[in-house]
Amino acid sequence: MNSISRLKQKGVTLIELVISMVVLSIMMVAMFEAMGTISRSSADPMLKAQSLSIAQSYMEEIQSKSFLDPTTGNWCGVSVPTDSSRSSRDRFDDICDYQSLGDNTVRDLNNNALASLANYQVTVAVTNDATVNLEGLLGTAEDAALITITVSSPDNQNIQLSMYRANNE
Repeated sequence: MNSISRLKQKGVTLIELVISMVVLSIMMVAMFEAMGTISRSSADPMLKAQSLSIAQSYMEEIQSKSFLDPTTGNWCGVSVPTDSSRSSRDRFDDICDYQSLGDNTVRDLNNNALASLANYQVTVAVTNDATVNLEGLLGTAEDAALITITVSSPDNQNIQLSMYRANNE
């Protein structure tokens, strides 16, 4: 009898085997769902970083331009310039030329569309901000401009980058 009872104790019953398989399959399903969620959202930080990089590129381009219109020497205020300098972005010579710029695809300095960034949209707003005083450093409200760049990524999330530009000319 001892040898028979020892043989019974060495194996696993069918019920124990089924229960362990159910527990393992539940754990595997949970693990695969978590992996799916992680892989779906892993592109999100990349799209945000790309949007921020695009906004910074546009901001650097605008910041490099003259504050006042080189032709007239005037600040454009809130109206959109209508002179020939607005015909193509490679001809923009002051920050006012960027007022109300809307690119349905990202473009380089020479106004060439960048195919790899075709699913991003960029909008630019340039406005004078009368609320900016900067501790008396500026003479008038027209001596400061608020530049706001909004980039929409392919997943329709917006990144907005704003910066003040002072008239130092």
